[in-house]
Amino acid sequence: MKVVIIGGGYAGTALAKELDPDFDVTLIEKRERFFHNSGSLRAAVDAGWLRKLFIPYDALLKRGGILNAKVVDVKPDEVVLEDGQHLKFDALVLATGSSYPFPAKMASDRVTEAEAAVRLVNERIAQAKSILLIGAGPVGIELAGEIAELYPGKTVTLIDPGERLLPAFHPKLGERLYAGLRKMGVQVLLGERLVKMPTETNATQAVQPSMQTTLTEKGTRIEADLHFLCFGMQMNTTYLQPHFGDLLDERKQVRVNSHLQVQGYKNIFAMGDIVNTGEPKLITTADAHASLVAENLRRLAANRPDMLEYRPRPVATVVVPLGTSGGAAQLPLGKNGIVLGAWAASLIKGKTLRAPQRWQALGAKLEEKN
Repeated sequence: MKVVIIGGGYAGTALAKELDPDFDVTLIEKRERFFHNSGSLRAAVDAGWLRKLFIPYDALLKRGGILNAKVVDVKPDEVVLEDGQHLKFDALVLATGSSYPFPAKMASDRVTEAEAAVRLVNERIAQAKSILLIGAGPVGIELAGEIAELYPGKTVTLIDPGERLLPAFHPKLGERLYAGLRKMGVQVLLGERLVKMPTETNATQAVQPSMQTTLTEKGTRIEADLHFLCFGMQMNTTYLQPHFGDLLDERKQVRVNSHLQVQGYKNIFAMGDIVNTGEPKLITTADAHASLVAENLRRLAANRPDMLEYRPRPVATVVVPLGTSGGAAQLPLGKNGIVLGAWAASLIKGKTLRAPQRWQALGAKLEEKN
């Protein structure tokens, strides 16, 4: 069976590797290399992390192929590429993920351009006297921790209209992270909204950013010469509009059934950030999707009617580090989950951001720095 997978992110690469021994797999990815999102915020602050972000795809598959191309349309029986090529498939998997304001995710698919942008942000953060982070979700919290750890004397302000941190998770998770940020010297403004919201970060502007005063609706004055948008996830599903637009919900997520099949199609699956399963958009979720889709593709190939059903976990696993040694973690233990502190966050994610494991998963070798 010929399986085409669109998207070489966490879910797509995990599935392609799993299916490679038994199927004719083609993985289509527009980026030159795999981008390890978990390390992006540290790399934005610490230039030494940049080399760990971009992982070659060369060793991922032994039998299948990887096509560096952009998909512009999907039809019920074929995929159309930007260069005009049409690829037929027996089964198709959509795994194109999401976009997010830089530097949480890269603004360019080309490694040299992406690296240049990160290096510029490194310089701008080092030069800044005061930094404003807009949005106190996991991205804003983690970026605040990275800056505060490497530059303990720098003024960092984190602002969010919500009354507490991470309200979708266990209350203790937000409480521990709030305490950790305050201990690091980060000013956390909750229940505050900016009067005038910037549309993008000023860290990549050609002109050196200058100190500016920003007002909140409550009249709070914030002095900052650098600001980052730490919210605004967008689904990468534009290519589905021509033939599958009616299967996208109001957030542009793909509607799937309980088997992660695109509604109305037996041989087309979707997984990762783009599906409407109602879960947090996490790497652990992408891994769970890939595992189930792999098994259902095997059953599809064998003409078995008993597809596995996907049941989201009632409690998500989420780890939010504050630098290398701080943070907190929510684990799916017990009825409502448990929250562990800095030692767990550091051990699970903070120290390495799981970069060695990701390089190993793609069959690549991270060269030690001389």
